[in-house]
Amino acid sequence: MPYELPPHEFFPPHHRRGLFYSDAWQEAWLAAYGEHPDIQIHPEAGVYTYRQRLKRILPIRSASLIGATSPATRSIRAEYTCLTEEALHASLKASWDQLVLPDVLVGSEDEKRIHRFAKSNNLTLRQTEPEPVYAVDLRNGTFNDYLAALGKNTRLRLYNRRKRLEQKGKVTIENLWPDRERFYSILNEFHQQRWGRPCYTGRNKALIDALLTRFDDQKMSVDMSVMNVASEPASAVLDIQTGGRLYNLQSGFSTSEHPGLSLGTLHLGYQLEAAFATSREVYDFMAGAGKATQYKHHLATHVAAFTAFRLVKSPVLKLLYRFK
Repeated sequence: MPYELPPHEFFPPHHRRGLFYSDAWQEAWLAAYGEHPDIQIHPEAGVYTYRQRLKRILPIRSASLIGATSPATRSIRAEYTCLTEEALHASLKASWDQLVLPDVLVGSEDEKRIHRFAKSNNLTLRQTEPEPVYAVDLRNGTFNDYLAALGKNTRLRLYNRRKRLEQKGKVTIENLWPDRERFYSILNEFHQQRWGRPCYTGRNKALIDALLTRFDDQKMSVDMSVMNVASEPASAVLDIQTGGRLYNLQSGFSTSEHPGLSLGTLHLGYQLEAAFATSREVYDFMAGAGKATQYKHHLATHVAAFTAFRLVKSPVLKLLYRFK
């Protein structure tokens, strides 16, 4: 079972702005979504606004941070919202009825900052239930130490069944970077099998492409990892590293090959083993549940929690939320 860590230890100060609030992500998001027809960008405020209808009746104008997803964009989820006092006050330069701030670490300085900002500006604050976010600490011990601390069944799925997998054919792990299109094709096929839809298409693919284009200038590295069995792709993982943190951004695996084996979990075992052998500090599974099992909970060494806030300015909306 993962240990709960305070936010400043789970996501230390030198990881702030890591991936999702880096210049690379912000620039890539604007390249992909800046001209989206359903939003209006307010660069001076650091937000974009969009129209919604509460209960399909009341028209409201919501605001989200540039780089974050919303009902209007459905862009890739950007976690670890990081805010300064200046950024919060800048948001008031745009006209909105409510400001939506997702994925704020519970108990963090960012959360305290949001509470102070809401109080000083007479904003009603609404908060969601916490959602767990998981990670593996790579700084203490070795991969073998990590394996020894896992539950028996988890260790079996992650590592011990490698021998059984190798009986199916030669197992290789390769980084397809910079062959983006080949990787997208493999990952999208796995997602089509499992979820009934591809992973990266349209503006989301444009966002990832624009992000990867900026890597050389932003001191980031990418691992488009594919696990092959008998020369055929069986699993794909997209890991992005910046500031000592490895973000497990996306993954997928074949659902039609090698029944009885957890291909995605076995692949993560190889990724974690390689990560332990580097100077990186954290392998971040991030938030989100698995389709069949809570695999992140079983694999993680540490856990924290995200919450989301709505800062409500509109008097009518404040009244409606009060009685909701």
